[in-house]
Amino acid sequence: MAINVKSMYLFCHAVIPIMKAQGEGVILNTASATALRAVTDRTCSTAAKPAVIGLTKSMALDYVRDKIRVNCLCPGTVETPSLGRRLAAFPDPAEARKHFIASQSMGRFGTAEKIAQAALYLVSPSAEFVTGVAFAIDGGLSI
Repeated sequence: MAINVKSMYLFCHAVIPIMKAQGEGVILNTASATALRAVTDRTCSTAAKPAVIGLTKSMALDYVRDKIRVNCLCPGTVETPSLGRRLAAFPDPAEARKHFIASQSMGRFGTAEKIAQAALYLVSPSAEFVTGVAFAIDGGLSI
């Protein structure tokens, strides 16, 4: 909770006065697909990540009149070096990778590039009418 929720809360409250002073701003929090769907053996994450969505929605309402948009990105499993290290820790990394991929609705992992494109959209002027959303980019994992 301290890392996933409290740190975002403290960061947001540090930047909001700056955004108010400049007359607008955008905050993009990051949760996870586990914020939208419980996952086995991830009790702490499954509790903390929805709290990030609650924080996002509450702050979006609190600061919408100050022209501060607050949204949340909820990525699924993404092909990253971190995922590679997690898979390498299994006794049979190739089998673990196949198992992880089989559990993905689309049968593949997301890419950092696609997550970044979603983030760029949410902070861009194109999303000026978007606030308080939990944007799932998880290949259907949270359906």
